[in-house]
Amino acid sequence: MDKEKDLGKDQFIPVSYRKAARRVKRFLKTLNTAFRNAQLYEETHPMFEEGAKSFFVAISELLEEQEEGEIAFHFYEGEIIVDEVPFPEESNLFSSLIAELESREIGSIEIREGVKLGEVKDFLSIISLQADEILKRGGASLLLQEKGVMNIKVAPVKPLSSLRESGEEKGEVYEIAREAYYFALETVEEVMSEVERKRPFAVFKARKAVQMLVDCVLQDRGALLGLAALKSYDKYTYHHSVNTLVLSLALGSVILTERVSLGYLGLSALLHDVGKVLVPREITRKPGPLTSEEWEYMERHPAYGAKILLNIPSLHKITAVVAFEHHLGFDGNGYPKIRVPRKPHLFSRIVEICDAYDAATSERPYRKAATPDGVMNSLIEASGREFDPLLMRFFINLLGVYPVGSLVKLTTGEIAVVVKENPLNLTRPQIKVFLDKKGNILKEPIFYDLSKNEEISISTSLPYEAVKKISYQRFLRD
Repeated sequence: MDKEKDLGKDQFIPVSYRKAARRVKRFLKTLNTAFRNAQLYEETHPMFEEGAKSFFVAISELLEEQEEGEIAFHFYEGEIIVDEVPFPEESNLFSSLIAELESREIGSIEIREGVKLGEVKDFLSIISLQADEILKRGGASLLLQEKGVMNIKVAPVKPLSSLRESGEEKGEVYEIAREAYYFALETVEEVMSEVERKRPFAVFKARKAVQMLVDCVLQDRGALLGLAALKSYDKYTYHHSVNTLVLSLALGSVILTERVSLGYLGLSALLHDVGKVLVPREITRKPGPLTSEEWEYMERHPAYGAKILLNIPSLHKITAVVAFEHHLGFDGNGYPKIRVPRKPHLFSRIVEICDAYDAATSERPYRKAATPDGVMNSLIEASGREFDPLLMRFFINLLGVYPVGSLVKLTTGEIAVVVKENPLNLTRPQIKVFLDKKGNILKEPIFYDLSKNEEISISTSLPYEAVKKISYQRFLRD
């Protein structure tokens, strides 16, 4: 800790991450120069030769640092990802290069030990061709094979999955996740209170809360997801922030599995609504629709949040970016209004979906909570405009039509809680019945796997808060 206390805003970033970021930057910088030279000059030109040699030296040095004997760089939605870690600042610096690679359907570049300068030159000659020509000739991968390039591979990037096996009992994992959830709840309440008083909040505690939940999502995503069903009318702001964090980590883990990247995402999700403390309470707690003037105040909270977070040196600026962009919309036409609409950062797009889902499934002073399946349909309708369509597909597959922890009424009249989704049939999850058709509590819940029981079906979904006097979430831990 002593070695890093004078690092300002980057003091919480691990040394290993900063070193990796420098390597990524060097890779992109030398590739960018070599790529531009290859677009402008023939292979025999000294400028082409100079760019190719610099890139070759850079990747040779990177390979020497790798024990595996190969290095791989992935590209996803404008981000460069190495070892499942995104590098947002480096991606932004070389966004045009990444965009050109993606336009050529190059989603990943893998370079193996033993690569020759001649292979590097062939690689540069191929990727510098026009995108339509590359695709017309069968793609960059095929062209590399035809050239005999064996130590450089390219391919479309594939989303990663973080679903890992756990040796612990599900009940134990759920209890650990529940403890982490309530620690995060306590933390965000303290953060909001300190910000409202214009006092610095304990950033280290916020990071600890996030990392506890990161551990949970990497161990058992399902156990964590069930906690998003925990709601509170009286403490909506705090539950909403933590539920958005939980959902964001779960959705983010479909793409990324490394702790550092999920930590960035989680902290951004936890603090995404911090700007609301500067909006008058009579507006945020108004028990009715807002006037146009009140909406103007409400729509300022992303900008307020970004300003607050930018003024905290120990926070990475990605938290401010997400706070500013989480209502911007996939097409950039949301709020705050910006001069030139743009696609928000990947983390912002993740948080936006999760924020909207939790807000709509929660009871508010001015409206009743909507059912999870109804909200999901609304989000799907807004996909491509307000929400990233690819991330929405991941979100649907992750939660299912009836998310873990949600309430359903069966065709038998009984009430059940969903304990596990069924990826092969999203309308027939695994459930536990805890209320009979007369509304009586069963002594022991009855388990059904609806994918294997055609006699029982879900007739309707219920709001999370439909059963307020029964702690039905306890059935998720068994």
